[in-house]
Amino acid sequence: MGHTALHCAVAFKQYDAVWTLLKLGAECTVTADAGMTPLHLALGCGALKIADLLVAHGASLLAVTDEMPDEDAYTPLQYAVRAGQLAALEHWRDRELVDWQLKTSARQWTLLHIACLHGDVDLVHYLLRHGGGEAVNAVAADGATPLWIAAEHGHLGAVQRLLGEGAELETWTTADGVTPLLAAARRGHVDVALALIARGANTSSPRS
Repeated sequence: MGHTALHCAVAFKQYDAVWTLLKLGAECTVTADAGMTPLHLALGCGALKIADLLVAHGASLLAVTDEMPDEDAYTPLQYAVRAGQLAALEHWRDRELVDWQLKTSARQWTLLHIACLHGDVDLVHYLLRHGGGEAVNAVAADGATPLWIAAEHGHLGAVQRLLGEGAELETWTTADGVTPLLAAARRGHVDVALALIARGANTSSPRS
């Protein structure tokens, strides 16, 4: 289905309109295209006061979007990381409702995997310092670690930050046996490859 009036009010950050719609009985858990709830939209666009209002009216932090062939199902917080909304993480950090280690449905990605895909160094740094640090070497469904994701996509800043936190250099993926160094090299990310080698990546490791 398309967006409801509540979705539209949230997307345009119209707090008073959201409050009025909720008071009149608008359902805050209703989904729009791709399974998007109003809370997904609120956190995705940084409308944090609206997000609080939605949660107070029963919106779930565990609601997930629809799973697509090339896209995992995301909770609102995972969607916020995908959208680069550091403020959303800061806002929810101290709330016990948030599971920082929750993984996506299909690929089994942590919040740190998602941040590394998009190369957001500020988010990577924040997750390593607050709540997501234990996931520095977390393994996804195909064996990829956050370092592997960052290396494959050429995100040098994220790679350097992960290496500084003890990310493992020689982690193989279960899918095709490619290390972070090989992942960077095959995509032509020379700066990332050099950074990995400088930290001790084995240049002689064959693809398994």
